[in-house]
Amino acid sequence: MINGVRKKKRVFLRRSERWRVQIPVIICLAIVIVISLLPFLLTILNSLKTNIAVQKSIFSFPSLTDIQWWNYESAFGYVGKNIVNSIILAFVQSAVLVMLSAVMAYIFTEIKFFGSNLIFYIYILVMLIPGELNTPINYATVYNANLMNSYWAVWLPGWSGAQASGIFLFRIFFMGQPKSLKEAARIDGANNLELFLQIVLPLTIPIVIYRFLVGFDGAYNSYLWNTLVLQDQSKMSVITLLMLKSGVVKDNADQGYGVLYAMYVVSGIPLMIVSAISLKFFKGTEFSAALKM
Repeated sequence: MINGVRKKKRVFLRRSERWRVQIPVIICLAIVIVISLLPFLLTILNSLKTNIAVQKSIFSFPSLTDIQWWNYESAFGYVGKNIVNSIILAFVQSAVLVMLSAVMAYIFTEIKFFGSNLIFYIYILVMLIPGELNTPINYATVYNANLMNSYWAVWLPGWSGAQASGIFLFRIFFMGQPKSLKEAARIDGANNLELFLQIVLPLTIPIVIYRFLVGFDGAYNSYLWNTLVLQDQSKMSVITLLMLKSGVVKDNADQGYGVLYAMYVVSGIPLMIVSAISLKFFKGTEFSAALKM
C-alpha cells in the first residue's frame, strides 16, 4: 500500500510454465488454420493437375514434372472478361449503396421532421422480409422497364433491397458521435451538407469501409438474381458463368477438372485483393469500435 493506493502484483511465469500454456494454444490455432485453409489449398493443388490425376485423387500433390500451368491460361480465357463484369457490378453497387445508406441515416438522425421515427421503423421492418420474396415483383418491374441484360437490372434492385441494414448500421453509429462537436459546427455556421461531409462522414470511415466490403462481397458472389436478369454471356457475372461452364469444361477430356479448379482460383482473386487491402483496417482499433457500435 503506497499513499493509500494498493499496487497490483504482477504474476510472472517461468519459461517452462509459459511453454506449457502456449503450446496447447498454438496447436489449437494451427488445427483451426489448417481446417480453414484446406479447401482453398486443395483447390490450388488440383488446379495444377491433369484431368486424370484429379480423377485419381483430389488429395494427392501434383507431379513436379507434370504441373499444368496452362490450366490458368485456359481459365483466364473462360472467365477473364466476366471477372471484370463482376468487379464493375460489385464496386458500383456497393459504393452507391454505402452513399445512399449514409445519407438516409444522417437524415433520420440529425433532421427531425413529422413522422421521421415511423418512417425509420418501416425501413427496419423491411429487414424482416426475406429478399427472395421480392424476386417475382423485382423481375416483373425490370422486365416491364426493358432493363433485362443490362447492369441496371442488377443495380436498381440491389440499391433498394439492401438499404435497410445499412441505414440501421449508420444511424446507430451517427447517434454515438459526440453531440458537442456537431453543435460547435452548427454554431460556426455549418449547414447539413457541410456537417455531413466534414464532420460526420470522416468520423465514420471504419464503418464505411466495413459496409463497402460486405456489400462488395455479397454483390460479387450474387448468383440467383444475376442469373435471372443477365442472359448474355458477355455481360454475365463470373459466378453465373462458372455454373454455366462447369459442365462443359468438366466433360472436356483435354481440360477437365484441372481447368475447372483453376477457374475457381482465378475467380476468387478480386476478393483476395480486397481482403488484403483491408487488413490494416481490420486490425485497427477504430474498426473494432465501429463493429461494437
